[in-house]
Amino acid sequence: MNYSLILLDADDTLFDYDRAERYLGLLSRGSFLITGAEELCARLSVSNTLVVVTNGIRDVQLPRIQGSPLHPYIQDIVVSEEVGVSKPDPRIFEHALRKARHDDKNSVLMVGDSLTSDIRGGNNFGIDTCWFNPGNVINTGDIVPTHQIGTLSDLIELV
Repeated sequence: MNYSLILLDADDTLFDYDRAERYLGLLSRGSFLITGAEELCARLSVSNTLVVVTNGIRDVQLPRIQGSPLHPYIQDIVVSEEVGVSKPDPRIFEHALRKARHDDKNSVLMVGDSLTSDIRGGNNFGIDTCWFNPGNVINTGDIVPTHQIGTLSDLIELV
């Protein structure tokens, strides 16, 4: 036979799901913070509500955040898997504001390192955005953040 298309049953043919489950379990235990993250969250949480919005997998992200030193400063965690939509869809931001019982978009700032999901998502929802760009990458695209910072400490001066 000379096949030009091969269809594979990924469920059992290609992947060892037991090993994948173990990997995700280990991944959920890892919390590696960016320098200054804990201090930033501690300071910001005094006068601001902090909500994490993530496109990650629920079973990885929730234990990861809940087990991190940041957890005491975070009011809520919004996981795309639970909401049914991912950033940059504006509905995930709408959900986050609803969970935080916050209805004033003019007083919301989305901080993230991804132009295509975090910044575009915030822009799509109509809130201010702050691109965390520690590598000083030049933005050559059409996604324009309201603010840009190179270090987390820069965010303190911004807010």
